[in-house]
Amino acid sequence: MPARAKRFCAKCNQAHSGNCPQRQTGWDNWQKRKGTDTERGYGYRWRKRRLVVIRKDKGLCQSCLKAGLAVQGSHVDHIKPKAQGGTDDLENLQLLCKPCHLRKTAQEGGGARGRGGVNP
Repeated sequence: MPARAKRFCAKCNQAHSGNCPQRQTGWDNWQKRKGTDTERGYGYRWRKRRLVVIRKDKGLCQSCLKAGLAVQGSHVDHIKPKAQGGTDDLENLQLLCKPCHLRKTAQEGGGARGRGGVNP
């Protein structure tokens, strides 16, 4: 198999045939800083609650359902983000499909990345 073509890296101003070691180090550090699922509050209790929400919403994306579409949901979402004072109560949780969840998170200002954005 031929070697992978080298590509220029804007971070270190060198060409690499694989991932830039400096970029990989940055990614690893970010992964360590963000903590594990359990450290961020998504451990065993959250996984149990997630299953309850999936059953409650019958496995369907609630946003698509409002638009008259039956789309399978895969992401449990906080209606009011935790960064804005939302809780893990069932009334504050809904099931969304991935595109709806990404759209909602972007509208909230990236709260899923720990920035705690505010709705416009």
